[in-house]
Amino acid sequence: MLLRVTAIMGQEGASLPFSAAFDWRGVEVNRQTPLTEPVTFEGTIRNAAGMLRLSGTLAVKLSWTCDRCAVSFTQPYEQNVEFMLAEELADQENDEIYLLKDECVDLADAALTALLLEIGMKVLCREDCRGLCHRCGQDLNQGGCPCAAGETDPRWAALRQLTIDGKGV
Repeated sequence: MLLRVTAIMGQEGASLPFSAAFDWRGVEVNRQTPLTEPVTFEGTIRNAAGMLRLSGTLAVKLSWTCDRCAVSFTQPYEQNVEFMLAEELADQENDEIYLLKDECVDLADAALTALLLEIGMKVLCREDCRGLCHRCGQDLNQGGCPCAAGETDPRWAALRQLTIDGKGV
């Protein structure tokens, strides 16, 4: 969705409100497709001292599968977004400046860029997720594991044979 900002470019103190919704159901994030409903993006573009600043809020419910325990969960997600808008960049590596194209800002591209930059690399159902038992696959968040009572993986048996200065490890 292109939003023309020409009307506020030469008027210090002028603002331009916006509201949009984007359907990104097929977009892959962290090897998953969590965007199962439209993302809303609302905010304002303001001309302050000749600089255009986009301020807005992204809101959506994300549907994930936990990277540790494989449980599916949904979480509400809200993110504040701020960009300076410019017609050209002096520094090519500035993530806080978004380029205008023909005096228009592409709200969809700006919102998706902000969303993808902010979402973390590891998806957890909760911060203290204990994951799955490496032997039986039991979800350790649901309680103890029947095979965890002091047993060790037989693949580690060779390491128990090692000694340091004649003493067992």
